[in-house]
Amino acid sequence: MMKKTINLKSAAALLAGLVIFACTPTPKVIELSVSDKSVAFDTAGGEQTVTITCNDAWTVTCAENWVTVSPKSGTDNGSITITVPANDSFDVRSADVTVTAGDKSQTIKVNQAPQAPSLEIGPFSAIVAPEGDTIELRITSNVPWTLSIPESVSWVLADKKEGTGDATVNVTVLENLEREQRSAKVTVKETVGGSVKELEITQEMAPLSRRTDSLALVNLYTVTDGSSWKEDRVWDLTKPMDEWYGVTLNEAGRVSALKLLKGTITKEWQLMARLAELSELTDLRFVDCKVTGEIPEELFGLTHLTTFYLTNNFVSGTLSEKVGQLTELANLYIDQNPGLGGELPKAIGTLKKLVNLNIAKTSFSGTIPSEITGCESLKNFMAYSTQFSGEVPDFWDQLASLELVQLYDIPTLTGGLPASLGNCQKLKNIYMYNNNLTGNIPESWANLPSTMINVRIQDNKLSGVVPAGVQAHPCWSKWKPAQYILPQQKGYGLTLE
Repeated sequence: MMKKTINLKSAAALLAGLVIFACTPTPKVIELSVSDKSVAFDTAGGEQTVTITCNDAWTVTCAENWVTVSPKSGTDNGSITITVPANDSFDVRSADVTVTAGDKSQTIKVNQAPQAPSLEIGPFSAIVAPEGDTIELRITSNVPWTLSIPESVSWVLADKKEGTGDATVNVTVLENLEREQRSAKVTVKETVGGSVKELEITQEMAPLSRRTDSLALVNLYTVTDGSSWKEDRVWDLTKPMDEWYGVTLNEAGRVSALKLLKGTITKEWQLMARLAELSELTDLRFVDCKVTGEIPEELFGLTHLTTFYLTNNFVSGTLSEKVGQLTELANLYIDQNPGLGGELPKAIGTLKKLVNLNIAKTSFSGTIPSEITGCESLKNFMAYSTQFSGEVPDFWDQLASLELVQLYDIPTLTGGLPASLGNCQKLKNIYMYNNNLTGNIPESWANLPSTMINVRIQDNKLSGVVPAGVQAHPCWSKWKPAQYILPQQKGYGLTLE
């Protein structure tokens, strides 16, 4: 009996437990998801909407104060708006927006682009006059910047070398005292992205002036080692230019004459193009001054020159056609320079004011150009001991002022004596000896003016009987015919009637 009672109690307890278990509710399973796991904003910012799918209450949190989320809580499905202001920094910024529902959470990554560095300048280029100027350089920037000028450029200065944001920098360009155009670049660099902008400055060369004259002369003195000049001609550079040997100034204080004569310069040197800066020169002479090299073409730009001497030096090369630019030239003496040669330029004929042309003891060759007849003022033609060849041209009577012809010691000259010389009414001297001229004296030479001083035509290959009219000339005996006319090379000779 007792055993049955215990079993009934156990069964009742089991039944009661089952009843209690059947009445306990099942725990809720929370579901949570978001439509976007990341959102991106540009520099300007803005807002974006993210959808939330949920079956329970949810909340939103964000630790960064530059991100605004609305609403910050909700129930079941919904959406939130993420708002971001403009990014005024130059760094990418990011934040986490966390949505939580029960024991579930979702993270939305928020990223925003940084502000782009910006740099602009104005102007980008400037042309500055020789006397200098100040340029206002406008800088527009949202970042720090630095300004730099090359160390080698000492003639450009700036009142600011760095800054942040917009600014105006005064860039000062100093006076250019040199006869060369110069240029430089001012660099502005922003310090965030490293972009660079440049202002290119070009400054014009100094105008020709008393100052540039003095600089050109000092350059000459330096190149020629002035301290070694002939003792009584050394320049004292502490004194005014007009106290320097060989230097003459005009009323404006510009150099009008530079005459360095025999023995002044004792060392070989080359003519410098910079001498062309002496633009008011009327008289330029380097006589026996050890000049070497070619004549710089720039010197033919000295258009005020009336006298140009390079006598007895070591000048080489040729005479440029640009010699025709020296339209005021009256005296051209480039004699006794054996290395100077080539053909005599035809442009010589444009020198209508040329009175004296001396190219003796040079290497000028070819035929004597007929263009010389354009030298309508020519009195003295001196071309002995050159290398001219062929026949002597017969155009001399076109030179109405001609007084002297020197064409001797030129074995390559052939042909006859020019008949036109007999018609030159101002002629005083004919020197045409020691060549290889042939034939007889032209009968027209009987018309030579009574002012004739010398007729020297010996040592050629002349032959025949001297025309009676020539023998009857009033100066015949004065010309000493037995010495300077009749004797010719072996096998040749002139005879009298």
